[in-house]
Amino acid sequence: MTDRESLTFSQRSQGMSIAWICALVCLVLATGCVRLPPPTDISGLTATELAQRVTVNRSDFAKGETRTGMLLYGGLSMRSDSGLTMLSSIRCLRTIIAPGGARLHQLYISVTYDATSWTFYSRAADDNGNPWPVVSISRHVEPCSMGTCIHSEDVAVGPLPEAYLRTKAATGVRFHVTANDGTRPLIVALPANYIAGQLAALP
Repeated sequence: MTDRESLTFSQRSQGMSIAWICALVCLVLATGCVRLPPPTDISGLTATELAQRVTVNRSDFAKGETRTGMLLYGGLSMRSDSGLTMLSSIRCLRTIIAPGGARLHQLYISVTYDATSWTFYSRAADDNGNPWPVVSISRHVEPCSMGTCIHSEDVAVGPLPEAYLRTKAATGVRFHVTANDGTRPLIVALPANYIAGQLAALP
């Protein structure tokens, strides 16, 4: 297996693990039995404390590892005329480390929304207008009611260069993520201390 194949396998394996959380969120929404967690507030945490919350996952198949930052719930902004109702969201930074030591950094986003159709998030730009690739990882749809359905989309923004992240570790960064035609925009923020914590957790 090549390094590139290893990264792809690790990326999708990690994506599926977080996707299970999103599936659980959808079940909770459907049954109404549990309250969704409030938006995650990390303003009082230092980079060192956030580094300690980074999880390490290794695969015997991919022969590499994935370091996933603390999952941040909620906090995504959306315009009121977007045509959908945001139900829940999860975001985190992931670093995939190949056996040879090469690193691939991505912003992972999982959104669950109520709408009449898929959004197909496929475009992203940061707050300086720089465009970034978006990779679709998985999509799920729950039973429909009253003309709308609960949709979940998992995407990764990046790869994000490590030098870029080190710059943003001092300022934080926001990403504007949309469908291919620019509709249904999400504003996804990564605070400076969160980015610094992810970098501090790297070997």
